[in-house]
Amino acid sequence: MPAQPPAAHHPAPKNTTASQAVEALAAELDRLRADFPEFWIWRENTGSGVRFVARSQRVGLNPHTVVTADPAELRAALGQPDRPG
Repeated sequence: MPAQPPAAHHPAPKNTTASQAVEALAAELDRLRADFPEFWIWRENTGSGVRFVARSQRVGLNPHTVVTADPAELRAALGQPDRPG
């Protein structure tokens, strides 16, 4: 069973409809892209749920790739200082 993100960090609260949850996740994805323009960031639907992927757009930018089901975890990983590869 996939890990579920903590409710406090999840962009869609538990008492929302499915369409509201999708809208909240799409808005969070837009914010991530705006905050981290040096990364390609997208969402993938998998058989076990959703995952967010970020990949650096240039050589030497770290982290190179981050994959997680939690947008807050993705933000935290990308918020780390740029370290030479």
